[in-house]
Formats: sequence, C-alpha cells, structure tokens
Amino acid sequence: MPAYLRGLTPVVPRADTRVTGHGCRDGRATGHQAVLQARTAVLVDDRGLPRVRCACGNPLLPPDTTTPPRPAAPRAGEPPNPSHQGRRRPRATAAGCA
Repeated sequence: MPAYLRGLTPVVPRADTRVTGHGCRDGRATGHQAVLQARTAVLVDDRGLPRVRCACGNPLLPPDTTTPPRPAAPRAGEPPNPSHQGRRRPRATAAGCA
C-alpha cells in the first residue's frame, strides 16, 4: 500500500468531479456516488483518475453512471455551489473530467 500511495500525485481539480466514494458503516466498507466540489484535494493515478480524497484518505473509484450522486454539502462558510443545482455534472475519465 505505501508504494501505491507514493505513486499517486496530489492535485486540486478546478471543476466538480463525479466519483464513487467509500466509507465505513457498522464495520463494513460502503460505496456511494458523490460529486467532489472543485478545489477538493485528491490524489490521482498515472492516468489522472482520482483515487484518494486527501481530507479523509477514503478511496475513490470512477462513478457508476447508472446511479445518481448524492448532493455535496457546501464547505463551512461557503454558499452552495451553483453547479449542484441540476446541471450536468462532470465524471472522472482517464484524461481528467469530462
């Protein structure tokens, strides 16, 4: 695992990015569809795909485009992001966001 993490690159995306996020509930891994707000620090692999959210260390995978994402909450002190108001959301691709 350490070697894999050292091979990732930290980036701060300029656009919202749709991903499959992961967490833990009742001692079990859970996956959920999410939209990372622009300026959310992530680690990307050699193809530019987000793999880890820096704030929490949770793993990220490409989105499941058959499941809608849950809305992202605004950061403390920030107004809601207007791109979360029903417009098409970017999804992670090998080249970044599409």
